[in-house]
Formats: sequence, structure tokens, C-alpha cells
Amino acid sequence: MKSILIRTLLILITTLSFENHGFTKSIVSWKDTYTSTAPHYQRFVVLGLNTTENELVRKVENSIVGLLKNYFNKAISFDSIRNEAYTDQPLSKDVVLSNIRKVQADAIVTFALISSSSKTRYKTGKYFPSFSFPWYSSFWGYYAHWYPEMKNNYLNDAGRYFLEINIYESDTQNLVWSGQSAALSYQDLHQQCTNLVERTVNQLRRDGIINTERPEED
Repeated sequence: MKSILIRTLLILITTLSFENHGFTKSIVSWKDTYTSTAPHYQRFVVLGLNTTENELVRKVENSIVGLLKNYFNKAISFDSIRNEAYTDQPLSKDVVLSNIRKVQADAIVTFALISSSSKTRYKTGKYFPSFSFPWYSSFWGYYAHWYPEMKNNYLNDAGRYFLEINIYESDTQNLVWSGQSAALSYQDLHQQCTNLVERTVNQLRRDGIINTERPEED
């Protein structure tokens, strides 16, 4: 009996230690049940709201593009197709959408590392971002809201952030899926970046937003 109790306590202590370091945190997600779920999404543009001059942001972007390419032939970074220089202001709607249209994307994948103090961070109850924050509902609403805040000095080594990934349908610009990770320190995000993106992609598969079978080459 004593040995069972000791083993139980060791398991509990180990679990709590992992949770405190963010290793067992899951992804909370929302899916639009009225949108036809998505084996028809085959071409993705990945668009980050933070500046890609930041090493962590580039790491997240490369992880998302790389993992999507495990299932899809067409997953590309928005930064690799845009011609415009970076500024603190959002690009015009016509410029952004024309860049996306030229690669014939079916879906837009946005990602952002957002401060843990943000009012948009999930806390309790059902996760339903567009109900509480209407700008989530459309791609342009989300982009225009967040881009001005995601300046070069938004991320710093002392901060805590969560990874948010959204899927918008290109034709309608409607929000199809949204997910948030737990809030982690900047250093832990560096260490857990690939793991968090893998968890997110796995949640997309479970929610039926992406197909698990890789399509044939064009």
C-alpha cells in the first residue's frame, strides 16, 4: 500500500512539473459547424501577424508551412509571395487579397503570438472567439485589427504569449476554425514551438478541417 502511494505521488509530481512547463497543455479550438468541412482545402497561404524579423516568428511560420506540406502540396508563406515592404500599418485590402488570389489559395492560415494579458485569451467556458470579438469573423477584420499592434517591439524575452491560429476560407473570408495554445514564456515558446504547431495541426485533423490523406501532385 505504501509503495502504491509513493508511486502515485511521484506520478502526480511529475505531471504537475510537466504542466507547469507547458508540455501537456492542449489546444482549445472552435469550428464553424455550418461550413462544409474541408478535404476541399488543398492550397494554403500562411500569414503571420507578428513581424517575421523576429526569429521565433520565423520558426513558427516555417513549422506551420512545413507541417501543412506533409499533407498538402500547396502550402506557402505570404511573405514569400508579397512584393511590398514592411510598415507598421496594414497593407491595403486589395493588395493583400490580390497576393493571395495569385496563388489560388483555398484557405488563409493566420497565426499570431499574442500577449497573455490580451482580453482575447481563452479563460473558461466554450471557446467562441467571433461571438465575443466580432473582428474574428472575417479575415480582413482580423488582419486589420491585429496588424497595427504587432510591431517589432511587441515580442520581448520577458513576456508570456499564446499561439493563436485561425483558418479563413479564401472565397468568403469567413472564419472556419480558430485555436489557441496555453500561454508560455518567450523562452518556452522557442523550445515548444514545433510541439505546439504539431498539436494544432493534429487538432485541425480531429476537427475535420484538414484531410489526413496527402493529395497527388498536380
